[in-house]
Amino acid sequence: KGDSITLHLLLCHRSGIGDYAEDSRLDTLKKDRYSKDFMVSYIKKLPFDFVPGSDYKYSNSNYYLLGCIIEKVSGLSFYDFVKQNILSPLEMKNTSVEIPGDIIEKMAKGYVRTKGSFINEPFYSMDLLYSAGAMYSTAEDLYKWDRSMGKGTLLSKESVKKMFTSYTLSNTHYGYGAVIDTFQNHQRIWHSGGGW
Repeated sequence: KGDSITLHLLLCHRSGIGDYAEDSRLDTLKKDRYSKDFMVSYIKKLPFDFVPGSDYKYSNSNYYLLGCIIEKVSGLSFYDFVKQNILSPLEMKNTSVEIPGDIIEKMAKGYVRTKGSFINEPFYSMDLLYSAGAMYSTAEDLYKWDRSMGKGTLLSKESVKKMFTSYTLSNTHYGYGAVIDTFQNHQRIWHSGGGW
């Protein structure tokens, strides 16, 4: 359905493309490394959730495919593109795309609650997350990102306005990578996050 799926529909989760992270077959893949070609083929075989543009459903597949598009258009790896166009200009020195095998000094360890106690988060390859979330950061660097919004230092005010506009239907309010709603009578722009 490539003739009807636009960048806009990928960005605001209205493409209808199934979410690879919800596919139970993925459980067998989490610990191994896979190429982008393999993952694109995997995503391509998932059933559509709805006709493109007709509904909203969050899908990590959208952002995985957007990362592949960035690489194709820019001629850079996703890592290099993010570093050159976001991290370096904002001096976000403790933020990066996680590269499998890298040793990251002082990186926090994840935990999972099971049966009333906590255990170490099981290992899974960041290759599977790629541009759908394989990044790490610090509160200080995220503050730099937040302060850049709307100031024209990274994105134009027009681009930020597009990012924070709701493009979805009545069941949720999603822009380009952000939820837009109200909390205690104030506009709130946010996003949750998590692993498998």
